[in-house]
Amino acid sequence: MRKDIIDMDDVMERVQDDRELLMELLDIFQNDYITKRGLFKQYLAAKEAEQLRDLAHSLKGAAGNISATQMFATCKDIEKRANDHVFEGMEELFKILDKQFADLQACVVELKQQ
Repeated sequence: MRKDIIDMDDVMERVQDDRELLMELLDIFQNDYITKRGLFKQYLAAKEAEQLRDLAHSLKGAAGNISATQMFATCKDIEKRANDHVFEGMEELFKILDKQFADLQACVVELKQQ
């Protein structure tokens, strides 16, 4: 598993080697992402910077909790752009975030098979 998708050493330390807890957190994160992704689209279309910033901040924290390093960094970029009211390039960041989420989902499948 690629460390840039999920840093397994870090996340296992966070959950104190509780694999069941990790699986639960990953499931919660995936469901949360799907909900928040729809809101991102809505807020971006309306150019609602504060809502975008708050949503990115929330998802950034959740990504950090599961040691999803790439997603954390992308959410940080989205949060900063929204805070600065810079909407240009935001669609591309969301495409990157969606790819990172797909990679994370593949990792979760792999983890569940182990």
